[in-house]
Amino acid sequence: MLTLGTVRTALLSDQPWSRLDELVRAELASGRTTRQIYKSLMGMAGEIDATPDLTEDASDALGDVLDALTGYCRSDCQYKDPPNTKVPTEEEIAELPRWARVAFAARCARRVLTAFDSLFLDTKPRVSAEIETAVMFAEQNAGNLLIPALYYASAEEYLREAPGTVAEFVVAAALTAAESVTGENTTAFHAMRYATSVATESDFLAAFRRDFDHLSRLAEWQHWTDDTPVPPEVFGPLWPEGPPKSWPPITDAPPRTDLVVEAFARERATERMIEDDIVNLFNALNRYHIARNGVRLTLEQFQSLLPAFVPAEA
Repeated sequence: MLTLGTVRTALLSDQPWSRLDELVRAELASGRTTRQIYKSLMGMAGEIDATPDLTEDASDALGDVLDALTGYCRSDCQYKDPPNTKVPTEEEIAELPRWARVAFAARCARRVLTAFDSLFLDTKPRVSAEIETAVMFAEQNAGNLLIPALYYASAEEYLREAPGTVAEFVVAAALTAAESVTGENTTAFHAMRYATSVATESDFLAAFRRDFDHLSRLAEWQHWTDDTPVPPEVFGPLWPEGPPKSWPPITDAPPRTDLVVEAFARERATERMIEDDIVNLFNALNRYHIARNGVRLTLEQFQSLLPAFVPAEA
């Protein structure tokens, strides 16, 4: 059990990293989440620091464990919650703000689109194009682009031709995502249910849940309202570590290996101030990237764009 006494005992042992790791893994095995464990340890931080005879190794061990709980370390060193494969309920989804619901519906449909293309892209190109457009329609409206409604005649006709098939559920998920832009609160739930009828494996169910939890946390943290736009970039990549083995490969969205960030400097900023701002920005991006992908970013080069020294004309 994770108490001040057990944590102190672990840290004062001759193997503080191993003993504290055992405590954390026991907590995870009991059903507690990394977030809960982190909160418990942080609540004890002041008393832990005041522990008599606390060594530098013990302090480092505690810091490393806290980093591993928040994901601020290599992916293979992170503590991870057991996958939650319980998809959100209709009531849970209805609690999201309007555009967050639409974004979630679009995300669910986006996850399963490749299933249709892998089976029918050559024989049903018009249907494939229409369901892609339907998902983009939902994504763009959720991001506040507010494009007008479209019609999907071929896709709707296909629904009548292939009831009860995997392909039908993919098409239904896409069209229902588009409908969620103007539909009732429950429409996003139905889009998710169609998508989960296509992808029933635990990896997919956990991904649907992870997307929902991510949206829910952001909505609470940033005080979203029904007017807050939610573009698809909010979610990050569909499969940061690649799609599940049973799933068709995603070939039309190659992963980026580099990112160029341009920023304006503060007025009358010194070169050192600009460098500090760039490093702070990089650190923020790095923390986000680790949290989403479990991999650190590398800062290869940055340039402080101060006025150049131009030699006087001869």
